[in-house]
Amino acid sequence: MPKINSSNWEINGLAISFALHVVIIGFLLYEFTKPEVIIPKPKIITMQIADAIPEPAQSKPIESVKEKALEQKSEAVKMIKEVTKIIEKVQKVEKPKTISEIPNVVQKEVQKIEPKAEPKEPVANKSEYKKTNFGIIRDNVLSHLRYPSIAKKMGWTGVAKVKLTIDKNGNLVDVVLIESSGKSQLDNAALSAARAIGGSNLPRPSETTDIILPISFDLKDED
Repeated sequence: MPKINSSNWEINGLAISFALHVVIIGFLLYEFTKPEVIIPKPKIITMQIADAIPEPAQSKPIESVKEKALEQKSEAVKMIKEVTKIIEKVQKVEKPKTISEIPNVVQKEVQKIEPKAEPKEPVANKSEYKKTNFGIIRDNVLSHLRYPSIAKKMGWTGVAKVKLTIDKNGNLVDVVLIESSGKSQLDNAALSAARAIGGSNLPRPSETTDIILPISFDLKDED
């Protein structure tokens, strides 16, 4: 039989033993150093059914809605009544038959609205009436006088005399041209100014009286 070398067996045994120890130590180190996997615990969420259902909107009381509707209805009825009254008033106004009658209708309506001043007491006689009220009537006429534009351009001047007839109630009943200025445009302007005071409350004479009024057209007065 061949002879076995004991020293080789010892060396091999030490190598195997060393390798086993290295594997065991490595395994232990891995077990102690590996990270732990933490599994989170499931959270339990509790929710009541009442929390998930929204609260119904609070509705207004039915009575308050009805009251508001009744108030609006009453206001509408009032407005309809007011409009009806206005329409009735408009329908009652006399419509002019022609366009030329429109100014007369307007003047009548204005006279109804404007408060009339109390007429003055009649003056004793014609001469006293003329002395007392001539200046008042003259100023009233001149306030309505308009110098014709064509007369200004042409340089026309003159004096037109008009006769105003006033009754005992202070009404202007007639206007007549008794002396011409020489230009029809100036005469017509004088007559228009005299007739314009027909709606005024003139001083009352004791009887129907004529006033002779000279109306002067002078370009110097227009400067």
